Amino acid sequence: MSDEKKVLIDVDIKATAALKELAELRIKADELRKAQKELDTTTEEGGRNMRQLGLLRYNAGRDIEIYDYYLSEVDITGSRMQAQTNCAMRYNLSEKAIQVIVYGFENRLRGV
Repeated sequence: MSDEKKVLIDVDIKATAALKELAELRIKADELRKAQKELDTTTEEGGRNMRQLGLLRYNAGRDIEIYDYYLSEVDITGSRMQAQTNCAMRYNLSEKAIQVIVYGFENRLRGV
């Protein structure tokens, strides 16, 4: 098999794995959003649960919106890096800030 075919097969395998991981993260994100809606933030215990899930932040709503937009951009562009750039441009943030938000969600979702 030629080197070019090996590279194409390798890229196809990596893309398939990335799409599978993306689908799993979306399912976990939906589960986490559902759990978040069920929490009562008006009580001390509810606030503690939110902090334990890593959801209680000043900009949590904005971060969720950014992460949702990021996921849609990954679907459209097929590139995580391009999706981060597009998010940074849309929300007028640095790519590093977008990266922190995305990695924060993905790390939390992997732990759920």
